[in-house]
Amino acid sequence: MIFINEKISIFEKNISYKAIKSSGPGGQNINKVSTGICLKYNLNHHRYPSWFIKNLKKYSGSLLSKNKVLTIKANSYRSQVRNKEDALNRIIKLFKKSCLTKKKRI
Repeated sequence: MIFINEKISIFEKNISYKAIKSSGPGGQNINKVSTGICLKYNLNHHRYPSWFIKNLKKYSGSLLSKNKVLTIKANSYRSQVRNKEDALNRIIKLFKKSCLTKKKRI
């Protein structure tokens, strides 16, 4: 479990990784080795606050489907391990950004 704040956390058991063909650097290996990663995280498995889901929709754009499945593709690096770390860091960064709320003006 990755804690974002006291109310929001990412449950690692619900993250699914799938190897995909990468379009980035790789030379000859680009046609035969699947180094890219597609990370999928289903938000329906846990109850998140409505303000968090609203912010997540605003910041994620097309990454969040109508079924509340977050899909992140990472293929910047030549190694599958580094792409996996990159995808996980991007979902953490997205969750942290979505947790921030603006102060209400009085």
